[in-house]
Amino acid sequence: MRAAIPFMLLLLSGCTSMPITTMYKLVTLEPLELDPGQLQVAVRTDNNVVIGDNGVMMHWGYVSEDNSLTLDENYPVIVDRGTRPSSVLLDGIGNSEQLVIFSLRPEDTKSMRLFQSQVLAHQQQGGEGSGSFGLKFEQFCFIETPLAPIDTDMFLQTDSDEGFFVFVEDIDLLEPDCDRCEIKEVPLCDSSSAEGSAGS
Repeated sequence: MRAAIPFMLLLLSGCTSMPITTMYKLVTLEPLELDPGQLQVAVRTDNNVVIGDNGVMMHWGYVSEDNSLTLDENYPVIVDRGTRPSSVLLDGIGNSEQLVIFSLRPEDTKSMRLFQSQVLAHQQQGGEGSGSFGLKFEQFCFIETPLAPIDTDMFLQTDSDEGFFVFVEDIDLLEPDCDRCEIKEVPLCDSSSAEGSAGS
């Protein structure tokens, strides 16, 4: 029986709040047994935000103890308009909020399966190491200059039968760096981005 691989969770999306139930779920997650085709991310945010393809980055990494194997994979997810929002995603959504669901590209699904097979092969040969997983906002913009904090929730699905669960809550898109706590320059959308908003 193979040993579980310790995976470090990377909170790559600024000042956030993570439920204890989510921490437990992620600690007990078996990354090598996941079906990458079932991985999905959902973002619930204000209608003033435009976030589309490549708006969220998914990270998977692995480093062996002897440094013989180092993997650092980053997958920009794309909007999945074919997934029907579940009750978990719609619970408590406001009239001024939207929901955007993302999935891996087919080629990134294959790449992640290769990642899993490489780590598994290393482990089967007696190797040990640790992994990392994280999600972060990569690209987004505002239709109008926001006058107040934009709190955003991010959800994760690792198994389609189990559905989505809260990954992190209350991400302030105007304050992405907790160490500096500085408000970055507000990215405003051009007309084409605003018209192509992917919110549902």
